[in-house]
Amino acid sequence: MRLANLTESVLFSMLKNELIPDLEKTERVSRWDGYSAKHNMAIEIKCRRAVYDDMLIEKDKYDF
Repeated sequence: MRLANLTESVLFSMLKNELIPDLEKTERVSRWDGYSAKHNMAIEIKCRRAVYDDMLIEKDKYDF
């Protein structure tokens, strides 16, 4: 699969199948896209057409 065609849904499935088996989708209206109880980790997934050298997180999500 070309990364340029990667969607958030496909990336979520890849993460769940390959790295985080207990990853569950959060509610439709949520700060995060998924949560892993095993790793006590919330994830936010964004797939963009542009390529960035760094990763960003919105300030309100960081503060939360």
